[in-house]
Amino acid sequence: MIELETAVFLQNHKTGSTFVEHFLKANSDEKIITYPAHKAPGVLRKGKFHFTTVREPLDLYLSLFNYGLDGGGYVWHALGKRGLSHYYDNGFEGFEPWLKFLLSDEFGPVFRKFAPYSTEMGLCTWRFFRLAKLNFNRKKVMIDSVLRIESLNAELKALTHGPLSKTVRNVDEACDWIDGRSQINPSTRRDQDHDVLLSHDTIALLRAKEAYLYETYYPQHAKRLTFRAHKLMRWRKVKLSDLR
Repeated sequence: MIELETAVFLQNHKTGSTFVEHFLKANSDEKIITYPAHKAPGVLRKGKFHFTTVREPLDLYLSLFNYGLDGGGYVWHALGKRGLSHYYDNGFEGFEPWLKFLLSDEFGPVFRKFAPYSTEMGLCTWRFFRLAKLNFNRKKVMIDSVLRIESLNAELKALTHGPLSKTVRNVDEACDWIDGRSQINPSTRRDQDHDVLLSHDTIALLRAKEAYLYETYYPQHAKRLTFRAHKLMRWRKVKLSDLR
């Protein structure tokens, strides 16, 4: 979380949050009130604009797995501590077994705070809710705006012309900054070169566990996943490229 005088940005892991942080620091002269990285706010800061970022769950899991293959990330570290680093031993061929484990009830205890919710939702939805529902203390999402990483530049520019216009010192310069920057801190994407196969059971599990994110922010992706998992390819595995 990065709290400024007029806005609060909630950092959601691997969803473009570093880009937004750099944007705020480069384009706002406001005092940083508090800056506990990735921490949930606990309470709303009255009168301030709260926003966060989100990412299509399958793409987010792919990014997390790639990050683990590079020896980084909370998931890689937590699995290693529990003697479960073998999921990374076969390179990208291990993605589906890794994903099935993360979506299973067995993964819950790996993150203690996640454990009570692991039967209800996947890690991506949980990470979003712990920010957007104020540590799960509220029944509904309590933030003002959610930016999708897939269209981050355009959506951030729209906010800059709107609610963030009070936060940045110059709207036009802030928009130029966005146009002149590329992704910050990207993972090596091995899946761009290797077409991974996923079973329809794995796809259906992903769709079910990350239902909120798919239905709220990625309905077209949800339709494609549901179709592939339940109708078109019951008899064989689905190529990852078919799901993009």
